[in-house]
Amino acid sequence: MITIDKEKKIRKLILENLPTRVL
Repeated sequence: MITIDKEKKIRKLILENLPTRVL
């Protein structure tokens, strides 16, 4: 389950770094 946890962390980082225009 390590890969899933890692993916979730990466997703969170991407979402946090997304420009507001994309949202």
